[in-house]
Amino acid sequence: MKARISAITAKGKALGFALGITLGILLAGNAAAFDFGIVASTEPGYYSPEGEGFFFNNSLTPWLSAPLGSKANLYLSLKASLDYEKEEWDLPLLLELGRTEFTYRPSSTVSLALGRHAFGDSAGLIASGLFDGLSGSFAIGGARLGAGVYYTGLLYKGTSQILLSDRDKILFSQVPLDYNDMDTYFGSRRLVAALSGEFPSLGARSSLALDLIAQFDLNESDPAMPGTFHSQYLEALYTVEAAPSVSLSLALVGGLSELKADGADTDPLFSYALKGGLDWKPPTALQDLFALELIYASGDKDESLGAFAPLSGGISAGQIFAPGLASLVSIKGAYSARIQETLSAEAAAVYFLRTDTSTFTGDAELDPAKDSPALGMELLGCLIWAPDPDLRFTLNAGAFFPSLGGAFIDDAKIRFKTSLALIISL
Repeated sequence: MKARISAITAKGKALGFALGITLGILLAGNAAAFDFGIVASTEPGYYSPEGEGFFFNNSLTPWLSAPLGSKANLYLSLKASLDYEKEEWDLPLLLELGRTEFTYRPSSTVSLALGRHAFGDSAGLIASGLFDGLSGSFAIGGARLGAGVYYTGLLYKGTSQILLSDRDKILFSQVPLDYNDMDTYFGSRRLVAALSGEFPSLGARSSLALDLIAQFDLNESDPAMPGTFHSQYLEALYTVEAAPSVSLSLALVGGLSELKADGADTDPLFSYALKGGLDWKPPTALQDLFALELIYASGDKDESLGAFAPLSGGISAGQIFAPGLASLVSIKGAYSARIQETLSAEAAAVYFLRTDTSTFTGDAELDPAKDSPALGMELLGCLIWAPDPDLRFTLNAGAFFPSLGGAFIDDAKIRFKTSLALIISL
């Protein structure tokens, strides 16, 4: 293991050296103001039949937070993961740089962030996760405007899941991690630019959020997997409080993608997605919520309309049955409640349909002879007990029933998953 880790490339060494210098400066000048700790997580569970049985996910995340004067702060974290699945340990040990962010707030209306920090669109349909880059926002006239530039090529491929091209998908699923070759560690190399606007007081009870995101393929040309894939997204999220206890939301996303292969450009391909939601807080003694959600994403139609491809491939409407968004429709109903101060619960049902028979083809139990749009239903349950702010237990259980649709083979098995997660903050 030590030999593998010592083989990390110059990029990783330079990054570690820079972090070490920064940490040394902080230790010299701000040691008394430090806040630090470690988060330990363990999750045993069972997943059948797709997951092939018992799994055991484990991680340790040490973190440090240090103020740099009254207007700036530095947050550092590192995550080490070791998982057991498919009857073997997932070696080597996975090391990731977690949230590592320098923030500066010169005033109450201006905020800047540099490093690895959270980035996502307003509706959660395009991007979600930690990204490396620079971002900023400022408030003006009751609105908040933001901008950011990010690079994805230093993220671990399994966490970032940038899966836009065939090359991305092959390197993600077929090339195992090997610390002797760091190209097997890093994700797809892409430059991401984003603009955003939040207008929380659009009307008496409504708000509007706008996002413009573009990504540019920086991967090196590969004769075995030629071509570059660029894409742009424009999103609008409108939310209105229809009644004191009822809120409605509607998000629309339009996407354009350009594929360049063998030196030739194809015409831009349009795609789209929409997301509608309804939240109702019943007038009961419990702190509970009923929620309805509809997600619709385009599939391959013709030479001008294609499958919706979000930047983050891990975005999905399901948990047991969890394909990407492309060409799928999901209808979800959920109920959540805080039963006691330390105990809460949630139950959900999701029904899936497909909009075509050519886009979603990656499931081994799909029947190619069937053209039914109905895929089946997923049922989920979750129980959370947090007896202390630093201790949290989460019991998850769910099942996907392909027999409730008409697209899978007749003897497709029920897929179920159960797990008990423990998170301790020290």
